[in-house]
Amino acid sequence: MAGHAGGEDAAEFFVGALTRQPGLTIVEDQVNGQLGLVASHEGRVAAVVSLLVDGGRVIEAWAVRNPEKLVAWNQCK
Repeated sequence: MAGHAGGEDAAEFFVGALTRQPGLTIVEDQVNGQLGLVASHEGRVAAVVSLLVDGGRVIEAWAVRNPEKLVAWNQCK
């Protein structure tokens, strides 16, 4: 999600990810002490998204998809 996106754009992004990769699961989890999402496929963490929430709205999201940076997530999941 590059740039600024509204809630509808963010929802479309995540629905699109599920559509493009059958078998992908996305669950809520703590990421760096904040609300986040963890996407897994075939038992491996494929992406981790940290969310900055203000007033009940997501105002920023940071995603990591680099497999080398997800090693720790795959070791503990």
